[in-house]
Amino acid sequence: MKMLLGRKKKADVIVERPKRTFAIYSPYGVDVSSISVELAQAAGDKSVIVEFPCLGIPRLSTIYPDYHFNDEKTMDKLLLDFERNEMKPFDHYVQKFDGFDAICIDPKVSPDLPTILKVNHTRSMLELPGHLRETLLQYYQTLIYSLQGQLVNPMTFYSLRTADVIVVYFDKLTEMTWALLTYQKLMEDYSVSQDRMLLYSPVKNITLPVPVMHSIKDVVQHHIEALASHTITTKKEYTEHRGLINPVEHKTNKVVSVIDQAQLSAEDHEQRKKLTTKVRIMLRDKHHDEFVQSIYNETARQKVRYYIADFIKEQKDATFQTSLDNVIALIQTEITEMGVLEKPLKNNAISSLEINSPTETIVEENGVPRHDKSIQFQDVEHIYSIISKMLLPIGKTLSANEPVIDANYRGFRICVTLERSRGGVSANTPTISIRKFPPDVYSDEACIEYGNMNKEIVEFFHDIYPCNPTTIICGGTNSGKTSQLIRIPLYLPEITKMITIEDSEEMMLKMKKAYQDYPNIVAMIVKDHENERKRYDIGKLVKTTLRQNPDWIMIGEIRDSFAAIQALEAANTGHAIATTIHANSAEMGAVRLMQLAGNNEIAASQVSSTVDLIIYQANDHGKRRIIEISEIISFEDGKIPKMNPIFVYDPIKGEHVWKNKLMKMKEKLIQQRAPQEVVERWCV
Repeated sequence: MKMLLGRKKKADVIVERPKRTFAIYSPYGVDVSSISVELAQAAGDKSVIVEFPCLGIPRLSTIYPDYHFNDEKTMDKLLLDFERNEMKPFDHYVQKFDGFDAICIDPKVSPDLPTILKVNHTRSMLELPGHLRETLLQYYQTLIYSLQGQLVNPMTFYSLRTADVIVVYFDKLTEMTWALLTYQKLMEDYSVSQDRMLLYSPVKNITLPVPVMHSIKDVVQHHIEALASHTITTKKEYTEHRGLINPVEHKTNKVVSVIDQAQLSAEDHEQRKKLTTKVRIMLRDKHHDEFVQSIYNETARQKVRYYIADFIKEQKDATFQTSLDNVIALIQTEITEMGVLEKPLKNNAISSLEINSPTETIVEENGVPRHDKSIQFQDVEHIYSIISKMLLPIGKTLSANEPVIDANYRGFRICVTLERSRGGVSANTPTISIRKFPPDVYSDEACIEYGNMNKEIVEFFHDIYPCNPTTIICGGTNSGKTSQLIRIPLYLPEITKMITIEDSEEMMLKMKKAYQDYPNIVAMIVKDHENERKRYDIGKLVKTTLRQNPDWIMIGEIRDSFAAIQALEAANTGHAIATTIHANSAEMGAVRLMQLAGNNEIAASQVSSTVDLIIYQANDHGKRRIIEISEIISFEDGKIPKMNPIFVYDPIKGEHVWKNKLMKMKEKLIQQRAPQEVVERWCV
């Protein structure tokens, strides 16, 4: 839009009126469009009225019923174009009236489909008033926001934020109290200076603690310094319902887009600690049962989140530099979840966390360990509170009587230790070690792309696993043994009866997406007890599974002699066994199992006759690879295993190599009715 100014005579005295923005606002929701028109006409200079569609009511157009409105020249069109980054020059949206211009709500808008329902982001409505102010004041002397919403409406709220003068209007005595209350709230709760606000009403002969104007001329002549030029930009998407906000969350323009305690200012951090304490007291006093249940019950946890959000929004004395939305999320996470650990626990790229002190947490992300300085505990007591939360569902307490606890929390394997000053074993502070497991099993394609195996190994597994080979997966700590173990069912028919046995639940096959259609999976967990007769360890559970007609028995890890003996006996009766064991090569995997089973010639004979395949997996410079797949042939002198390597990883070439064909397993493949082409491809 261009302003065409006529040439002035030299004798004229030009009085430059400052450019100003007025917001005409009725807290009671009264129609203020006629007041806006009076103000525009009284300003005596180039004025423009902007009517925001907070309620979707076309009020300004009703003053001029005979005026022909252009469908394209509306606030509705402008708002949608603004959100879609399709803004045209402003004269495309402006209607011309007698003595002023206006951007009006479309008079043909449907009552049941206001324009704000077509807006996808609340952010657009938050930013538009400031954008209009910066642009329109380049062409007009006076900008008038004609408002129809409340403080919870983003365009109304931010119009009040950006206006130089706020005219709080009431039409009747019955509206006066509410208008005065809103006036005071704007001043006290939202830091709007009193000299920017005017009470305006046609009602006369009233006494209030602040002046009330009764003449539009007085409003126009009221002197006030214009606000500094600024455009409010919100870098985050708020979580409110579209078209509604919580005004308390918008007290400040500063927005922290990442919910991270390490990025809070010292003042915010201290405020958050105090507020967290108040929230805990409130939950303990008013919602005790649900507060306790929220540790392990998602329904109760969601209720507690609502209690927390509602309580914090009521705390008018709590002010933060970051948004209140972020503060609520931080405190909800701290109280109902794992606080500072929740974010890395939800990050699928992170496979383990080692908490060594309040300021030292090591995470392994994509196979690479690093010190994550964003994870900061307040102190040692903060670490203990996290430990207590982890142990509560299993009914254990870290104490001098039990200073080391291994457990499972939400599918993660955890190991926690008590510090020495409290009768524990860790020297300086309590420690937490967390091993995470992926939400699903790795597909063949993912394993090939990652470098864990190649296409030939995948084909080998597809052909061999249906023939029920007893398989030992060995390797060091954090080498991916369990991840390899739980892939075995991918190669088996869905109806296969599989029983898993673990001392702490890690495999969780039924929770994996890949196995949702496998109806014949049963999981068993070790039961500890001081009375040996009432204790059910891995060995005893293996005996139990034999009565349940399993096709496969999958054991999380064999650690003791009884479990090793029972597993070999089960394999000897025709059941397929798959398990993991700690060893640093395929040969040592065979030796380790033999040692656990008795460490004699009988044990060696049992291992060589019942175990078919040994898969050795290692963490190879951050990559968890299959290093070797071997067939165990025999034990020489009852001590040294004779192996037949089928596949090995060549570190120089950086690829897996097929070395030999199966020898001992040929007979099993034939007995299992493997197709002739499978036998010929993989066997000598």
